[in-house]
Amino acid sequence: MALVKFRIRRDTSANWTTVNPVLALGEPGLETDTRRTKYGDGATAWTGLSYSVSSVSWGGIDGTLSDQTDLQTALDGKQDDSANLTAIAAATPIADGPHTAGGITITTVGGIITAIA
Repeated sequence: MALVKFRIRRDTSANWTTVNPVLALGEPGLETDTRRTKYGDGATAWTGLSYSVSSVSWGGIDGTLSDQTDLQTALDGKQDDSANLTAIAAATPIADGPHTAGGITITTVGGIITAIA
């Protein structure tokens, strides 16, 4: 079996801004210093694109893990959400645009997931 290797287009935040390229439709661009990503639409230059929403913010955690009842509740909710993602993934092929199942919306551009809400 052949091994396929691909690399995401990447550079520093300053270089992306200076060069300001237009990424192809669905093409990801990674800022190596900030670890933030943007996806191209085939027409808009780098500085006009929005960053992909992929970060998670955590508050302070005190005590033991078993003391974190709010954390357990949140994790239980995410497990319920994963079943919804399975339902979405089963619907292939995915056309461009928003797709909603079980209260979760996935947006695709060029066959690539660009947002999950």
